[in-house]
Amino acid sequence: MPPPKAKYQPKLRFRMKIGGEEVCRFRSCSEISSEFEIIEEHEGGDPDVADIQLGKRKVGEFTLAAGASDNEFLWNHWKKQGDPETGEQQPENVIKLDIELEERGPDLVTVVRKWKFPKCLMKKFVAGDFDGSSSDNAVRSATFVTTKLQRAL
Repeated sequence: MPPPKAKYQPKLRFRMKIGGEEVCRFRSCSEISSEFEIIEEHEGGDPDVADIQLGKRKVGEFTLAAGASDNEFLWNHWKKQGDPETGEQQPENVIKLDIELEERGPDLVTVVRKWKFPKCLMKKFVAGDFDGSSSDNAVRSATFVTTKLQRAL
């Protein structure tokens, strides 16, 4: 993938890799979280006395955002999952991505954090606002869901 123009590089500190190869760069990533469901067991039917246990672990969804660019990876992946014009889902084409997400330091070389998200599904694609009166760049984003989170660095 060709690097973005030099003036935009400092903002694109998050890099998505698939199979060890960089496919996209992003300027922001939403909260990455994992939590347990809580199970309350009431003894003897007394609503005031409860024993709590940890239930299933779940990983929250995360959203990656970047300014509009000529990188079409996200759009092309979104189209594979279903027809964007008719909204028809194409389950046979759904591809779960094994995503590595790296956060680079201000020098854009040092890897500060690295996370792995196996078997991710792209849940949402946003092409960005179309506002001719604004000088802001359109922001594209993609939301992913996964069931597992691994810290790699």
